[in-house]
Amino acid sequence: MVGDSGQQRERAQRHQRGRRWLALVPLVLLSVILALGPLPAGRAASSFSLAGRTALSLTASGPRVLQLQRARPQPAIPGVPAPSRIEVWSSSEAGGSWRHVVTALDPPQLTARAAIAVDLTNQALLYADNPDAPLPPASTAKIVTALVVAGTLDLDEVVEIQPGDLVDPAVYANMGLAAGDRLTVEGLLTGLLVASAGEAANALARAAGQRLGAPTDAAAHQ
Repeated sequence: MVGDSGQQRERAQRHQRGRRWLALVPLVLLSVILALGPLPAGRAASSFSLAGRTALSLTASGPRVLQLQRARPQPAIPGVPAPSRIEVWSSSEAGGSWRHVVTALDPPQLTARAAIAVDLTNQALLYADNPDAPLPPASTAKIVTALVVAGTLDLDEVVEIQPGDLVDPAVYANMGLAAGDRLTVEGLLTGLLVASAGEAANALARAAGQRLGAPTDAAAHQ
């Protein structure tokens, strides 16, 4: 009986020691990771979770979780190629940043007739689709309008909105202006450049044209 009791106590002690070691395993692993330090430069390991649509990247600067967005299943314009890989900039709280390419879970579909992406740090072309196709300038014309207005009108001048300044409210009217509204040039410029408001563009072009007499020529020289 005494021998059996001693064996039971010994087994219980071994069991307790084993449980204590299991509790220390996470601390040991953490110590090993801290001792090894960050991954060497140029080496990276990535793991992807398709169910959660996230990507975990481990690099020399530290870990970063990326949220990948699911795109629409069909392209809006037939024949427009969709990039299957996208370049992502990430950063860590410890400082530093890195660039890496990830494969989209569902390739994003472009709706534009032309697109281009350039790395401004080294002028490298990252992606292009119909980059030389002639297209209407669209709202980039508002930038020229703003330049002409800035050299012609004072910011505190007041402009009254005329019926001819109003545009399609469903597409181009982003300020909700109505005929008879009175705004400063600064306020209209804010709506022009921030909200891309078409009615603000028309009102400013009209006011500048009345001052210059030939706004088209002035814009052409900018």
